[in-house]
Amino acid sequence: MINRIEIKWNIKQLPVPRINSNFLHSFYDPVSEGEKLANRFVTENPETKNILVMGLGFAYHIRPLLAGENNVFVYEPEDDLVELYKSIENSKEVLDKLIFVKSAEDIPVAEYGIFVLKSEERIYKKEFTSFFEKPLFQQTRLSCDGTHSEIRILLVTPIYGGSLTTANYLENACESMKMTYEVVDNSVANELFQNILAVSDKSHSNIIGEKLIEIMSDLIFEKAMTFKPHLAIFIAQSPVSKKLIQ
Repeated sequence: MINRIEIKWNIKQLPVPRINSNFLHSFYDPVSEGEKLANRFVTENPETKNILVMGLGFAYHIRPLLAGENNVFVYEPEDDLVELYKSIENSKEVLDKLIFVKSAEDIPVAEYGIFVLKSEERIYKKEFTSFFEKPLFQQTRLSCDGTHSEIRILLVTPIYGGSLTTANYLENACESMKMTYEVVDNSVANELFQNILAVSDKSHSNIIGEKLIEIMSDLIFEKAMTFKPHLAIFIAQSPVSKKLIQ
């Protein structure tokens, strides 16, 4: 499938890229959204100075990371998007500070945080997962006999964050090794969750957030009851209530 990439200008005359009718940033306020995403990543990873950003977009989420002494590596599977961003005024000051990589092996440091632009991951899921593949993993895939395992595995993903890449890697591994598995994709609630976090009254925000977690936990429970997995894998930051754990 050939991706259609275009620029739309919002009311503030800010450029927002769109791929196949999907905006990569908030159309109304991409700057504010980018700052919130970046600040959340920094808050959750305060000691991280080496950052791998999965998805360039138009760098609204990357600009805030460049203010400190961070080393920012970027994986962008869509070359045309990079070229389009180059045409935007003031993009050079951002691009000059980034280190573009094509695979995990290109990253010259052993430890780094992973910051995923979820809007791009939805479009380039296969490419994002393949980014971390190693020769050993490829060899494991080739050793499969082509029949599905009778062991049922339930993968429960987080709503957002770097752990989504881990979830995608596990899903790809299950598929490659012909495992019988189902995925509870909680990332579909990311936009709703971000809106909850944006509520100015934090006590009210926490109450709404807890209600959302309860609803998503009930959905996870229903999936588990119907699928009846032998093994359930909850990725870090999965929306799981205390009631579900008990």
